[in-house]
Amino acid sequence: MLGEFSEGLVYVRKTPVIGQIILMVAIASLLVMPYNTVFPVFAKVIFKGGASHLGISPVLSAWVRCWARSSWRRESRMHS
Repeated sequence: MLGEFSEGLVYVRKTPVIGQIILMVAIASLLVMPYNTVFPVFAKVIFKGGASHLGISPVLSAWVRCWARSSWRRESRMHS
C-alpha cells in the first residue's frame, strides 16, 4: 500500500494540474468541514428547530436570492 501511495505522489509531481486540483479540493474540504459540524447547532440555537430547519433554510435562502436578483434586474432595465 505504501508503494502505491508513493507512486501516486510521483504522478502528482509529474502532473502539476492534478496537484493543483487536489490542493483546491483539500483547501475547500478544510474550510467547509467546520461549517458542516457547527450547522446543526446553529439551526437548533438560532432557528429554534432541528433537522427540519436544516432542510428548509437553504431553500428559503435560495428563493430570497432569486427574488432579489430578479427584482434588481427589472429595476435596472427600467432605468436603462
